[in-house]
Amino acid sequence: MSSIIKVGKVQSSTGQDAVTVADSGAITANGNITASGTLTTTGAITASGGIANAGTISAGTVGNNVAVQGSFGVTDISSDFTHNTGWSLSHFRAYSFNGFVFITMQASLGSTPSGASQTITTNGNSTYRPFENFQMPTVSYQGDTANFVRFSTNGEVIVGSPVNASGSYYLVVNGFYRI
Repeated sequence: MSSIIKVGKVQSSTGQDAVTVADSGAITANGNITASGTLTTTGAITASGGIANAGTISAGTVGNNVAVQGSFGVTDISSDFTHNTGWSLSHFRAYSFNGFVFITMQASLGSTPSGASQTITTNGNSTYRPFENFQMPTVSYQGDTANFVRFSTNGEVIVGSPVNASGSYYLVVNGFYRI
């Protein structure tokens, strides 16, 4: 046999109002509510003091009015790169987002690059280096070519087998790699 208890307020042992039940069914608590199991609600939860989650939120949608803090958004990591002497990098940008780094750069060298490969710039922050060596194609100016531009696990960005058609050497790279 089930019983029904009708009450408007529940007081603590010190006589303070702890929980109030309105005629509408709304429950108000003067303190924290603790649920030892799964807390299920069919309506919205309004949390004016914030939400502290120690577990994993496994489903749902982040709405348009949610303020994004920290590394959840796009992080500009361009300043983590040190450009090597002789190379001029214009329009250089590097951004990290959700486990990837997106790179765009236009590089030039006043002469023909020496050797089979040459380091253009170095990523000094190991957090944003690729998990394995990653190669990107390059588009160049005045017929300049290269076999590849490699983003290495040690942070070096290397142009491989550059061929200078005439004058200064140019290359353009746009791409991304996984960190």
